[in-house]
Amino acid sequence: ASFSYADYARSGFFNLAAIALCNLVLTLLIRRFASRGPTAKVYALLLSGFTFPFILLALFKMWLYIGKFALTPMRVYVTVFLVALLLFFILLVASIFRERLRLFPAAVALSCLMLLGLSYGRCDRQIARYNIELSLRTGSELDWELLSSLSDDAVPEFFLLEGSSMQSEYNGRLVNTFQLLLD
Repeated sequence: ASFSYADYARSGFFNLAAIALCNLVLTLLIRRFASRGPTAKVYALLLSGFTFPFILLALFKMWLYIGKFALTPMRVYVTVFLVALLLFFILLVASIFRERLRLFPAAVALSCLMLLGLSYGRCDRQIARYNIELSLRTGSELDWELLSSLSDDAVPEFFLLEGSSMQSEYNGRLVNTFQLLLD
């Protein structure tokens, strides 16, 4: 059986999530139940440190995947999750060195900031802009179905198509949409 790009990316993401979860649980157990000596800190640091390359590799693969197949809301969510995971492990390493750093409140604050960024970051507009610019730059076909499923935030980005070879296709799709709405 052959893997598609999507299967490859999906399996890689879930493999990363499993590795990160195992390393997180083990690191937290070491921090909680092992002595506060340097050996426990080294083990906790190694487990956390070994997670960074996996997260960075997953981010790199996601970036390649987005560059090849454009941006979707799910790819935005996965990327934000990976960035949050990276930042969380940075907090975890910092808490190994600074025992006064309260990990749980810091993780909750980080999660809230990431959710606020998703909520107020106008993701649909960024997705439309990225996909339209990618299509204009590379000549690749636009995913009109995806673009039409985005919120109203994406509408101003369609003006990027003005004067391009895709403007007539966009105008035709727009007319068809209006006709469907009026019927």
